[in-house]
Amino acid sequence: MAVKDIRHESSDDSSVSLCIIDDLSDELKGIIKLELSKVCHGPAKAEEGRKSYAYEPTIREFVKRYKDKSPTTKLGMIGELLCHILLFSFNNELKAASPFFNMEEGSIKKGFDLMIINSTDNSFWITEVKSGELGEKDKQQKIRGLIDLAKSDLIERLTSKNATIWYSAINNIDISLSGNMPEKKILKDLLEEFIEGKDEIVTKDSKSMNVFLVPILFENTLNSIDLQTIKDKHSKLISAGDFSRCLIFAIQKSTIIKVEKFLIEEAEGASK
Repeated sequence: MAVKDIRHESSDDSSVSLCIIDDLSDELKGIIKLELSKVCHGPAKAEEGRKSYAYEPTIREFVKRYKDKSPTTKLGMIGELLCHILLFSFNNELKAASPFFNMEEGSIKKGFDLMIINSTDNSFWITEVKSGELGEKDKQQKIRGLIDLAKSDLIERLTSKNATIWYSAINNIDISLSGNMPEKKILKDLLEEFIEGKDEIVTKDSKSMNVFLVPILFENTLNSIDLQTIKDKHSKLISAGDFSRCLIFAIQKSTIIKVEKFLIEEAEGASK
């Protein structure tokens, strides 16, 4: 789909996509408002129609969790929110299988940033989002660095013997997908294959998993990231063979300021 003030381009096989957000348009604000409850609570909870999962309490809760965080964490939270919103806006075959909110507490979510199911083939995808500002590097160097960081962090999690990560992933699927969805059992069975006994995880490498790597650069969009840079990086990732399948969805926006301002104003309006 086309969204005002967003430039979207993809490789021929759609394995690499790039969204350049030139401005926070009213259209994008509308999409955030429409999708926020689904993003934060998971599709199944959002579709229950309960007042606690409506937009107003959800935006208040988001800002409550956001406002006292460090600048680095705020950057990550806004980046992850944009990932949730845009990834599904530009690919309607994908469905979220995990919520943005950490349901156990008000801190940032631990474990995997986002789990996804592709409705066309029931394939399961684990997503790692890495957000950053330019710093002293040029844009192409920075986006490559964010991709490398997403890759290394995800490999570490996928090969971890920490049972909490996998139990949390199964709980997130329970929250996000309705009980009558056939995909729900498929995903839970897949994740439970990683669990052995009560406390140990079967040692598996990352090569059995499908992944989305989502680098997000906050920097002036007048000089935007080059899609070819990301395609070249993707080719190297495929050659390395660290994952079963790997897709990259990159985002560039100048700053988080307008998104932050919009969310805070919405939360204030919802409190009146």
